[in-house]
Amino acid sequence: MPGEGVSRRHTEERTVRRARTSTKAPLVLCLAILLGACATAGDHWMQTQERDTIESYEGFLRRHGDSEWTEEASARLEVLLAERGWGVARERDEVESYEEFLGRHGDSEHAEEARARIEVLLTERDRRIAERDWRIVRGRDEVELYEEFLRHHGASEYAQEARTRIETLGSEMEWTATREADRISVYEGFLLRNPRSRRVQDANDRLALLNRYLDGWLGVEEAATVSAYREYLARNPGSPFASRAREAVAGMQARHLADLLMDGKVEARVVGSGIQAISVSLRRLVSYPVTAELPVGIYFVSEDPSVQNMVSTRGTSRILDTDEWVEFSVPVACANLAREVPYGQDSFSVQRSPHERTLANLMPVLESAGVGSGVRQAAVWIATDNADYAGLGILERPSPFRGMLGSRRIEEHQAALAMQLCAEAGIAVTHRAIWEDRRRILDGLADGAVKRWLQQYAEAVVGAARELLDPERFVLIQPGSFRMGSTAGDVDEQPVHNVSINRPFYLQKTEVTQRQWNSLMDANPSRFHSCGDTCPVESVGWEEIQEFLRRLNAADPGANYRLPTEAEWEYAARAGTAGEYGGVGMLDQMGWYDENSAGRTHPAAQKQANAWGLFDMHGNVWEWVQDWYGEDYYAVSPTNNPSGPASGQVRVMRGGSWFDRASFARSAFRWVGSSSPQRGTAGFRVAMTARGGGR
Repeated sequence: MPGEGVSRRHTEERTVRRARTSTKAPLVLCLAILLGACATAGDHWMQTQERDTIESYEGFLRRHGDSEWTEEASARLEVLLAERGWGVARERDEVESYEEFLGRHGDSEHAEEARARIEVLLTERDRRIAERDWRIVRGRDEVELYEEFLRHHGASEYAQEARTRIETLGSEMEWTATREADRISVYEGFLLRNPRSRRVQDANDRLALLNRYLDGWLGVEEAATVSAYREYLARNPGSPFASRAREAVAGMQARHLADLLMDGKVEARVVGSGIQAISVSLRRLVSYPVTAELPVGIYFVSEDPSVQNMVSTRGTSRILDTDEWVEFSVPVACANLAREVPYGQDSFSVQRSPHERTLANLMPVLESAGVGSGVRQAAVWIATDNADYAGLGILERPSPFRGMLGSRRIEEHQAALAMQLCAEAGIAVTHRAIWEDRRRILDGLADGAVKRWLQQYAEAVVGAARELLDPERFVLIQPGSFRMGSTAGDVDEQPVHNVSINRPFYLQKTEVTQRQWNSLMDANPSRFHSCGDTCPVESVGWEEIQEFLRRLNAADPGANYRLPTEAEWEYAARAGTAGEYGGVGMLDQMGWYDENSAGRTHPAAQKQANAWGLFDMHGNVWEWVQDWYGEDYYAVSPTNNPSGPASGQVRVMRGGSWFDRASFARSAFRWVGSSSPQRGTAGFRVAMTARGGGR
């Protein structure tokens, strides 16, 4: 049918149009998207430019990193970052801030200005450092410091002044040396080297004076006798050579060889020659005669530490009246325990020995007793090396090979006889290490005079020690508990805490006196030694006290003398009371302190004792205790028998002193001191462990 054909054509045309339309749609859609994206980046770029901030450009670049405006955005961002960095650098205005800026923005328009500012700041910094160093150098005014200054600040404004000062000081130092030498040739050399020195006129005047007296002086030096020098001094009191004449007269008097060597008056060569002699060669280094004295006990120190040092056993002297070497032999003994025997290739220096006086007393006793070399050597070792019996007696026989030396042991009889002779010479044998071995020595002795002497001597010494610190001088402190510390004191007195002392102990009624100290020790260190025997010993260090206690325990075997612990001390000081001061509670009645001491210590037991019969627990002198100091120790202290930290830097002292204010004398007050002596204020009292209550 005709209608059906028309309808079919229309349908086919619509189908074709739809197909064409469906083909174009994706292209149109892509184009629309691209145009929309471009429109969005453009809008964003316009907004970014309007805001013109670092944040806006950073945001744009994150979203449109590949857009046509990327390069421009990056450039503007760098400019803004550089401006911000420059602002920060200018605000800080430091070398480091400008250097950081240049590291990040080296091509910025501010880069040159940053470099210029760095140079200015460095120059200013150098100027300030130079000014600071210059103040230090000028205050010290020494050549070495000026030279060091120039090495660091050679271009500073002070450099020329430093160079001038070096020249001036150098000239002054040379002038001082010239005046000390006081010789014509030395003055001439000074003038040659220092033509602009302010000392030129002085040097010329001195030269003229020396030349005026020179002829007469040369004749005296040629005669070189005491009478010639003295006659010259009488005739020429104003001579510039008068000091040298007096020096020559003094030099002709006998002087210790060590002093002559130190003063450059003589030269010495000392070499080994076995263990009983040493070879000495001397030559004078001055124009006048010199008498060198080598007393008993002069010390010959080996340059090889493996070789014996030696001490002279007989004094001698030599007159050096020519420039030739004078050679002689000196009797000696070994000054050390087992070292190698010295031979001719071993060299020695000459020194004063700290034992010269001791040996000067000992050697005549040994000579008078006619003892053999073994006893003599043992006595010397006891005196010079504090030898005990285990170390005594390695007497070495000469051998052609080092390290293959024979030896012979000193027997008990020789050791005991050496102890006896040392005691006769005034040497405190009980203070020597050998005394601790007396029982072993006694056990090895046959009956006889030497054994009887050692027994009687030991009994006398032990008796003296027991009399010194007999039970009547101690108070038995019974066990108990107390509150340790104080809320009113320093932070190291806190927290207040419970402490129990559950073992009895003895505590000396008074501080150790000077007489008690002197009975065991070699010297009295007290500042107030004129106070007398009953005044407390002071100026003693903790380590010295340990030696005192060692000797005391050695004299009374079985006893345990010691320092009290800090807790034991405060427990005893409080004596059952809870106030600041034990006993009556009034410091003026109980102790010496700054307001009543008149600036010194006082005899023991002059003030009232505390409730337990202990004197001077408050004031007079500080008392060392056993403990290390720990500021926070009270926070961790055990309740039972605390003994302080296991280690530390300083020890504790308690009780205050004549020098300190009242608050320092409180029962709870803690003070610290190094182990070295505390001048005039530090003493101690002895504690003793009760029998059966060992620590």
